[in-house]
Amino acid sequence: MITPLKIKAIGKDNLETSGTGNLLQWRPTERFVRAIKIGGICWIVAAVGVFIPVLHFILAPTFLLAGLISLPVIYLKRERLDELVIPCPHCKSSQSFSGLTPRWPICLNCSECRSSFFVQDAALRPLISISEP
Repeated sequence: MITPLKIKAIGKDNLETSGTGNLLQWRPTERFVRAIKIGGICWIVAAVGVFIPVLHFILAPTFLLAGLISLPVIYLKRERLDELVIPCPHCKSSQSFSGLTPRWPICLNCSECRSSFFVQDAALRPLISISEP
């Protein structure tokens, strides 16, 4: 399920800008299917690796373990921020981010001016305040 979000960014000296993003949430069945797909791909690569001389000592065990480890990691990921577009509070250049875990506030860096700023869901209050010492 995709939920549109209004996002606020706050930088040094409490400069604020606002932007938009999408919160992608997976139901338990969707998470289970994603986890099985990734685990299955790892196990298929491990099975193919068995037939490669010398490398099978490394490939097969590595991908078998990767498949086992990826199952709970992927299943437990319930949501992701996609298509986050927000102007930098300092230089006002448009910034795009994707694939972020929504643990508010999120610290991001501007690709233009290299300054850091915090991003938070506009519905959550209060926004954090940053000031120079």
